[in-house]
Amino acid sequence: MRAIEEMNGWQEAKGLSALVSTPLMVTMVVTVKWGKTELPRERAKLYEAAVDVILQLQYTPNDEARKEIVDWGGPSSEQLEWLMELAYRMHSGGKAGAAVSEEAVCRILREGGVPAEKVERFVEAVRNRGGLFEERAELFQFLHLSFQEYLAARWIVKRREAALAALEGCLTDSWWREVLLLTYGFALMDHRPFAKTYLAWLSKPRDDAEQHLSGLELTGTALLEIEAADAADKQACARQIVTVLQDPACRVSRKLRMQAGNTLGGLGDVRFREDAWGLPDEPLLGFVRIPAGTFWMGGDLTRDRLAYDDEAPQHEVYLDAYYAGRYLVTVGQWRAFVKESGYRPSDEDSLEGIANWPVISVSLFDAQAYCQWLTDKLRDWSGTPAELQDYLQRGGRVVLPSEAQWERAARGALDRRIYPWGDTFDREKTMAGADPGAVGCFAGGRSPEGLLDMVGSVWQWTRSRYRPYPYDSRDGREDEPTEDGEHYVLRGGSWLDVLRGARCSCRGGRVPSYFVDDAGFRLFLALSS
Repeated sequence: MRAIEEMNGWQEAKGLSALVSTPLMVTMVVTVKWGKTELPRERAKLYEAAVDVILQLQYTPNDEARKEIVDWGGPSSEQLEWLMELAYRMHSGGKAGAAVSEEAVCRILREGGVPAEKVERFVEAVRNRGGLFEERAELFQFLHLSFQEYLAARWIVKRREAALAALEGCLTDSWWREVLLLTYGFALMDHRPFAKTYLAWLSKPRDDAEQHLSGLELTGTALLEIEAADAADKQACARQIVTVLQDPACRVSRKLRMQAGNTLGGLGDVRFREDAWGLPDEPLLGFVRIPAGTFWMGGDLTRDRLAYDDEAPQHEVYLDAYYAGRYLVTVGQWRAFVKESGYRPSDEDSLEGIANWPVISVSLFDAQAYCQWLTDKLRDWSGTPAELQDYLQRGGRVVLPSEAQWERAARGALDRRIYPWGDTFDREKTMAGADPGAVGCFAGGRSPEGLLDMVGSVWQWTRSRYRPYPYDSRDGREDEPTEDGEHYVLRGGSWLDVLRGARCSCRGGRVPSYFVDDAGFRLFLALSS
């Protein structure tokens, strides 16, 4: 069990699923541990070791009758080739190909060049012996689908470049995902030059955006599954993924966007600087200037049928210039703050998760503590951009926004749009109604000033007390928060919400000590009031 815990811990540290999570995988580990001196950490190596151990057991006769059956089926090395042929051809048949008739088995092997006499003996041996390939209810199948996937990957590697053309249409097919990932792992064991060729093929630009990003995501995941993957390869893949995710014209499914964002987090998200407490690697550290002027605040109940009563009346509000964060505060940034400051968060779970996901389970007080710490850091840091340093010296501070500042950043100043991107909800521009995921993966859902995930990711704390409209910053709603039980405004909705919560004018309210797993915050930079 200790070996299994170590293997799973290594996987999970990279943002991957546990390697040993099913009864089959536990059995494989026990089998390999029994037959080998060392347990491999990589999936392809574990499958190779399991296949080797099973074949050794299967093809080592312990009596004369068994010896006759073994020899009758053919030597293990030869049958391994036949099993690879069967695995690839059966997998090419889709889910229906996972269990096939005797006629199909014979046809596949004959078409693969196996003499008819050997085919007949092989089929008979499978019936009598079983093992990796067996007969169940008059249909032939592998011991488990994962062995079919691994042996299909092995078939691809043995055919080298000749096998790649047929795989072009498989990049977006979940049925082929494990095969494509295991192909790289086995290629590293079998023929490293082809492993490099395969990785280049997987990540090459493609005209179809879904195929292109799928190939990049598979490349990243394949690299993460390798114990000592090349750091340059990982960084190159990360940069390619970012290029696609940041293109607002790139139309790919949101499921793939989120998958790619999570893989990016495992590779090391190049959008953020490790030497700057995880802040964005941009000229202004991710801060975007919002110019002074008026905008329309609140919801218009006559044109927005989803608007709540507390969003009315819609009214004009003037704001001085300020800066808004392009991204939500990430888990990585939050960890850097806690580690360096020694701060004790309200919920230790806020430190968990993938580094490029938004931090959650933070109270308003937690968020304000981070803002004050970062204000001090940026004032003292020689790397602070001159524009921000000048603003800080004139009294600017890193703060939570007022709800007016938040809504202006989400909606822009040109119109009364309902969502950051327009008046019509588009599920492909937000993770609202889906699962949580990495920040900044929906460029098409950006606000007019280019801010990402303003809606649909996590609820975002503001410093404003929850009070009726019209908004008036001088009526006490912007006073410092206390433990008096009054509610403070959260904005933006979360992945748990859909249409209503993703609107620019939607308001929520909670006491400042409240924390939950779908609420975080965004940094703003404003002059002290």
